[in-house]
Amino acid sequence: MEKQRLHLKIVGLTVLIMLIIASVVGCGTRGKTQGQQGQETTEKKITIGRVILSFAQPYQQADMKASQAYAKQLGIDLILLDGKMDTNTIANAMSELVAKKVDGIIVQPLDGGAIDSSIREAHNAGIPVVTFFEKQKTMKAPYVRINEAKTAFELGALAAKKWKEFHPDKPIFIGVIDQPEIAYVHEARALPFIEGVKSVDKDAKGARMVAGGGLRDKAFAAAQDLLQAHPEANIIYGINADSALGALAAYQQAGRGKAKDGVPLTELIVGTDGTEPEIVQIINPNSAYKITMALRPATNAQTLIDTVLKIIKGQIKMDEDITIDTFDILMDYWSWDVDKFQSFLKTEYSMDVDLRAELAKATK
Repeated sequence: MEKQRLHLKIVGLTVLIMLIIASVVGCGTRGKTQGQQGQETTEKKITIGRVILSFAQPYQQADMKASQAYAKQLGIDLILLDGKMDTNTIANAMSELVAKKVDGIIVQPLDGGAIDSSIREAHNAGIPVVTFFEKQKTMKAPYVRINEAKTAFELGALAAKKWKEFHPDKPIFIGVIDQPEIAYVHEARALPFIEGVKSVDKDAKGARMVAGGGLRDKAFAAAQDLLQAHPEANIIYGINADSALGALAAYQQAGRGKAKDGVPLTELIVGTDGTEPEIVQIINPNSAYKITMALRPATNAQTLIDTVLKIIKGQIKMDEDITIDTFDILMDYWSWDVDKFQSFLKTEYSMDVDLRAELAKATK
């Protein structure tokens, strides 16, 4: 009996010890689980606000699409607002994002000077801002610039070389469908383009600039005015896709804007953006639109998001006055084939387009 009681005591003590151990381990496990859950509930998902210059333009649409895809890949919330190419609308959009207490803002200003007060408002709320394309004037903030002046110069030089190759007996007269209300466009595209033309032909004349507003219908009307005032203009540069395509339509309506086997007949039309409608015209052997300076919306969108994330993570100061460069590329009828154009559209514009089918429609 004594041995039984001793055995029972030992068993009971063993069970008690096991229960105590289980209790301690259980408490430790619950504490860890609660801590993990606490982290999950308190960890804030990053939200970035993006003020797009205009939802209506092809480049901006591609930029938006690329931004959304990259943000999703990174697990970031992205708020997109339409600036409608209006300074007040952009300022109101910035204020809306500040009120939403986003973690960072990316904005493409219409006017660099007008955006300073909006950046100040965001900074006062502790929200970093990255400007794009058009730089702010007085406020210090990281700026992502498409360094286009160099490429625009090369664009002008290529246009002049091709015109002189095809029409050595016809003096160059330059016409530009400009957008002077955006200083960057005028200074980094239009003026370097003209300099590039004159680097090849110092006797090139004209440099006649008409305001097309960056929109196809306005560019169409501006090109009609240019054609009427200066029918001798033979290198026509549109500062974006809509400007060049509007010019092409105006010249074609007047019975011009044509090419034969890829050789422009009465004028060479040159553009900027690298959108699908432009490329269809470039590869069309019967169209005078033959060269463009192609932007890279996917590359630019990723650079912008990466930059604002670096500020949020403390790798860049939000009031650091730095410029981060991206670059355009030149594309033309003579050195690019259809497959190369198609690959570009897939990579930068996320477009699965059959360019051969589109070309067949355009040449019917």
